[in-house]
Amino acid sequence: MKILLLLALLIPLLSNSSEIIPLNENFEFPYQVWEELNFFLDEASLTLPPTPVFIYESRNLYEFHILTGKPYDIGGIYSDFFIILQPIYILKSKGIYEKVLLHELLHWVLYGLDEKF
Repeated sequence: MKILLLLALLIPLLSNSSEIIPLNENFEFPYQVWEELNFFLDEASLTLPPTPVFIYESRNLYEFHILTGKPYDIGGIYSDFFIILQPIYILKSKGIYEKVLLHELLHWVLYGLDEKF
C-alpha cells in the first residue's frame, strides 16, 4: 500500500528517458555496479529500459519492512520501476550492497523487456 502511495506521488516525474533516479540525497551509485550492468547489457545485446527507475534507500529496517512487507533478510525489492533498498550502511556492513543494487537493477532491465509504449 505504501508503495502505491509512493508511486502516485512520483508518477508525474516519469519520462521516456532511460535514467536511474535516486530519491535520497547523497545516494552512492558505485562505479563497479555501473560497469557490471553495462557489461551485462553489452553481452545480452540489450539497452536500458525507456522508463526510468527510482531508487529509494529506507531510513531504517522498520521502514523497509513497512514499505515492502518483506523480512529483514531481503536486501531490496524491485516493483513497477521502483527499487527500495534497506539502509545502505546495513547492506554494506553485510558486504552485499553492490550485489543487491545490481540484482535489483537487473530486474528493472529484464522486466523492461516487456514494456509496450
